[in-house]
Order: sequence, then structure tokens, then C-alpha cells
Amino acid sequence: MSAASAYPYRIDLTLSSILFCARYYAMSLFNVGFLVLLVVSGFGLWLRRRLKIGAVLVVTAFSLYLPYCVLPNHLDVTYQWVPMPLLMLLVPLAWAASSDELSAGVILKPAARAALALALCFAIAFQSTQYLDQKRWNEIALAQNRLVIAGLRSLKPRISASRFVLLCGLSFGRWPFMQSAAFLSRDLNFHGEWTVATEPGFSPIQYQTSARPIDYRHIRWSDYDLIIIFNRNGLLAGAYSPKQFEMEVVRRGLGRLSNRGLVDLMNLYYPPGVIPPDSAAAGARQGIYLDTAPDLCCFLNGKPSLRLRKPFGASVVVFKFDVPDTAPFANRPERVAIFFNALLAGPPVNLSPGTHEVSFRLTPSLARSSALTAAMRMSVAYVPKQIGMNDDTRQLSIKLLRVDYRR
Repeated sequence: MSAASAYPYRIDLTLSSILFCARYYAMSLFNVGFLVLLVVSGFGLWLRRRLKIGAVLVVTAFSLYLPYCVLPNHLDVTYQWVPMPLLMLLVPLAWAASSDELSAGVILKPAARAALALALCFAIAFQSTQYLDQKRWNEIALAQNRLVIAGLRSLKPRISASRFVLLCGLSFGRWPFMQSAAFLSRDLNFHGEWTVATEPGFSPIQYQTSARPIDYRHIRWSDYDLIIIFNRNGLLAGAYSPKQFEMEVVRRGLGRLSNRGLVDLMNLYYPPGVIPPDSAAAGARQGIYLDTAPDLCCFLNGKPSLRLRKPFGASVVVFKFDVPDTAPFANRPERVAIFFNALLAGPPVNLSPGTHEVSFRLTPSLARSSALTAAMRMSVAYVPKQIGMNDDTRQLSIKLLRVDYRR
């Protein structure tokens, strides 16, 4: 109980801390599906005169949270499921008849039985709509850890030849470094020091003999022999020497970004010829969705506004679009109107499913301008989830593959 305040297993017995932890764990159960099932199960227990047994079961189930409620530094979504084995017993307890009840002629009314069945179906259907990350947290974390270790092993010769290695982009995949970086050092024949950048929203790794955390604001890229970047899914996005990293930043026009912004953009694809946004979130606000795979890049929304990397002297802008062969475009083409610096570039173009190159000649004043913004207006924009395609809630239109320039 006197352990350092940042220690993950520090015990805190203050009432405010216990209530905070209890709320964190119990709030996941207070959703519509669970509450409906709980109320109807309670009704069945009342009809069967088992309400007292059910109440004892509920109290016992929630008491299983207590050991975790005294560990405020170790909040974990996995523990939200601790009472579920006992809480699941409420359904058969409310539904199933014992041999004594059957011999005594006590039968659950058909209407009550039907209500319980409907409530159970509703709860199952409701749960299928909830966030997958919460329900499969362990599976996701383990999968990312395996990907991280596989990525590091693929770099074993470069790692073992380095003295200082920086790792960026690790969220769930940082677990191999949390308290056991020495294992990876032995496995990779690495005798230097790991430095793991702390991702926003995630706790830093612990200081260890061979590993330390660092805030992105304090990173100096030239301090490291090897810079390793992972994407948000735990896949290896790239490994660079300081010189290679500097050249890549210049090549992709990322020099103005913060350290965290650099990492975000270094493992995301965006169309060549477009000035990259500061982050994936900034790109979404501009109407372009950056992605981790080139074949997924880059969907636009219905009204994107993009800054173009027009070279000096270019007078023609060529957009390469891809119209997906999907339901929204089955019966009508995508009609695209483009504005350069708020001026209509030319007549709108109609694009059917497939890949298209669309060229626009700039006016002399726009050709001389160093700053060029392309705003687009799409006739077809849709939200996949609303039309039953998938669970994507973004507004989409077509893909922008690249932007080229000609004199």
C-alpha cells in the first residue's frame, strides 16, 4: 500500500478511488440489452419465488469486482467480464423448472416464458452491435503483440548491430516492453537500449535496465541508430537510420509536422501530389481518409478540400480517381465538380465505375500561384452502415489515387 503512486498494483483503499474503479467496471453492464434481460429475468424469478436467490447471486457476482476496485492504476477492460459467469445463471434460474416444481404443478406462465425468450434474443442481438474491441480485447492485444515481435525479429540483424533503438507507434503492441524488454534483448541479440515512445491515451512502459519510455515531444531523431515505426494495427511500417528518416521526411513533404504527426503520417498512405495533412484526423476533416494499405487509399467524402503540391511552372493538374463498383454507383455515375482556389476549374465530369484520369488546365494566375487548393463536390456520397454495406460510419464517395502535374 506504500508502493510508488505510479506502480500498476498499488492498492488504494480510499472510498473515492474504490467508487471510481467500481463505476469503470460496472458501467459496461449498464446497457440496454443487459438491463432488459436483467429486468425480465427478475420478473421470472419473482414468479418462481426465487427472487431472494437471484438477489444473492447478483450481489455475489458484483462482489467479484472488489479485488480490482482497489487497484486504480491497473484498470483493465478484461476485468469488466468477471461477474458474467454468475450473472448468466440468472436466465436458467428464472426459466428452468426444478423437479419439485414439476411434481407440484408449478409452471411458468407461457407469456412470461415468451417474454424471457424475447429478452434473451434482444440482448444477444444488441450485444452484436457493440464495439468489437471491447469484446475481443485480449484477442486484439495478443494479435498485435505477435505482429510486433514478428516485425522486430525480421529486423534482427539491424537491431543487433545498433546501440540505441527507438520504437514508435506502439499502442496495444507495447506489452512486450512493459516489464520484460530484457527477453526481447536476449531474443534479438541486442545489447543496447530500447526507447519506446508513449502513444497518446496509453500508459508508458516502465523504466528498465535496457528500456525506457519517452514522450514524443522529447524525441531527437538523430539520437538513435535505428528508428522503427509500427502502424496502429501492430504491423511494421518502416525502419530507418537517422539519415534515411530525414530523407523520407523531405521526400514526403512532412517537415512541418510534430514528432507525433510524423509517425502518424509515416505509416499511412495518402495520394502523391497532395500536401499531407497533419494527421489522419486532420485528413478526415479535410475530406480524405488516409489508410494503412495502399489498396485502400484514399476514399474521399462528399465535399473534400485538399491542398495540392503543385510544382513551380505546372499549368495542368491531372486527378486519378477510382470509382468503386458498388451499389451506390450501380445506377448513376459520380458527378464531380472541382474548384481551384474557389474558382470552378471547368465543367463537372461524370465518372462511371472504374479508374479515370481527369485533367484541368490552370488559369495563368493559378499557374503562377504557389498555393493551390482543390475543393470537390460529389453528386453521390453515402454512409456504408446506413445502406447495409458494412459497419463503416464515415461518409464516402470515390477514391483519389494520385494527382499529377504537367507544364
